[in-house]
Amino acid sequence: MYKSLTNIAHNSKRDAMEYLSGGLPANLDPKFDKAFAEWLLLTHIHCLCSVAMDMTHKAEFSADEPLSGNEKFFLACALGVLTAKEYLVLE
Repeated sequence: MYKSLTNIAHNSKRDAMEYLSGGLPANLDPKFDKAFAEWLLLTHIHCLCSVAMDMTHKAEFSADEPLSGNEKFFLACALGVLTAKEYLVLE
């Protein structure tokens, strides 16, 4: 999913862009949609957080701590943004 979003966001998959714009002849002129752009950015942040948390199973910071102090801080900041924007809801 992350690779697909990245390809679309960077307009590197012409087939995907043609499909999303209604097929040929496609209008591939950029159009800014603030809500969609924000959702893509939040999805990007969410995917990066998931990768960081998954990596703790492969390469822990230490035997006692899965994350370093900096990793914990930046992960908490990122998750704070996701919850503040109501992309994630913590229960």
